[in-house]
Amino acid sequence: MAGAVEQIKQDISALEQMAAKTAIEFQEAYADYLVALGQVTHQQLILATYHLCTQGYPEQFLTLPFNQRQLLQEAIRAFAKQTQGHLAVMARKFRHLISPEPNARLEAGAASTDMSAEELQDLDQLTPDDLIQCQQRLEQMIVEQLQDVSCEVNHLLQKMGVIPQKLPQPVMAAIAAKSGEATEVMAKTPPNILKVLVEPAPDGAGTEGAEESADGSDKATPRTPIAAPIHIMAIHLQLAEMEFADAALMLQRNKIRNVAGRLKVLRQDYRRKQHDWTIAEAEAAWRMTWEN
Repeated sequence: MAGAVEQIKQDISALEQMAAKTAIEFQEAYADYLVALGQVTHQQLILATYHLCTQGYPEQFLTLPFNQRQLLQEAIRAFAKQTQGHLAVMARKFRHLISPEPNARLEAGAASTDMSAEELQDLDQLTPDDLIQCQQRLEQMIVEQLQDVSCEVNHLLQKMGVIPQKLPQPVMAAIAAKSGEATEVMAKTPPNILKVLVEPAPDGAGTEGAEESADGSDKATPRTPIAAPIHIMAIHLQLAEMEFADAALMLQRNKIRNVAGRLKVLRQDYRRKQHDWTIAEAEAAWRMTWEN
């Protein structure tokens, strides 16, 4: 029996070493992926805004003075560059968080606001479940980053009068997230552009409130009620569409999928061995109690 228990311990140790090697593969795969995603996001955000201004709302765009068009374009480039920077930071945090070195993981975890004390302790031992949990968090952060920049660009376009200004900001945020009240998704045209039908709010709800002025200050001006359904086009960056549009980015995604697939098999083996270890401990405890 002692030999069997020792073998289980060795098997678990071997699986943990495999998890450490997989962590390194994840580091490399996501580092390359997020660099490529930053470049594609930069391109697609500019292309989507170009389409919205020239095909979706050409009349509104033409009413902008020349200097306002320049300011809009400069702001879009700044948003795109900022998003590239955020994605690069994600790659660095992810690399440290799943580092095979426990101290590096603890330091990275301590810098993350969504990590509890219990989770930080768990990171002392790298397991397949740790890796999968970290990957899921990273993927969620990527999606949220794309939603945030979509919302920011839509807000800018609305403030400058390209997108109708009478829509409340919560509705614009819902459009960017492709969810929320008062919106119905319509047929999409080009990539990363969402076409929706905004229904009137019941009893005028949400149609009044402070509007933000051009200088960023608030002024208590009532919004124009939405009296009839309005078709709206807005920026909606989507990960799947950007991957589909760029072969290099799709290649990096496929590398991640390959590592993730092997990690799931590793997690199954690890959980099975952990279960075997629990059974062995229970059997040992039974014998100890029985003999006494």
